[in-house]
Amino acid sequence: MKLPEIAARLEAISVEVEALSDVALEAGDNSEETLAQIEALDAEFSDLKAKQERQEKIQARVDEIVASRVAPSAPAVEPEASIEPELNETPEMENKIPAAAQYNKSGVFASSNDAYTAGKFLLATAGDRRAADFMAAQSEGVDSEGGFTVPTPLASELINLIEEYGVARNVCRRIVMG
Repeated sequence: MKLPEIAARLEAISVEVEALSDVALEAGDNSEETLAQIEALDAEFSDLKAKQERQEKIQARVDEIVASRVAPSAPAVEPEASIEPELNETPEMENKIPAAAQYNKSGVFASSNDAYTAGKFLLATAGDRRAADFMAAQSEGVDSEGGFTVPTPLASELINLIEEYGVARNVCRRIVMG
């Protein structure tokens, strides 16, 4: 039984015992049957009260353990400085990233949060509804009006891939600017 169910049953037992005692007092009847019913309800009440206290103690300990959890350390690789703000570093976005994804390492991205955000972006472009909801916080309007933003970590990786494997790079003259 869960805590709300236990609390509801304890309330029902107290009402039932009160009703039995009122009936016994009004009738002046203290029969063995009434006493047996009250004793059975008392035993059930005691058992449920012990379960309730145990579950409350366990829940309090679980809450204490979860509250003492240490936050993961910063990534070893510092992301490159950019002019635009990192959209995936807002507190709301970090709360949406599951723990399984937070603690995995990425060979391509600076952090697992960047990899998760890039993956959600690609899923959203493929039509995944939950991913689209996740990316809605980073959107800046309607797609047809230029509101389709690519997350910064994915944008820099795409630029690196274009520079390395793009066809235009082999055909065009490259001028390096300082």
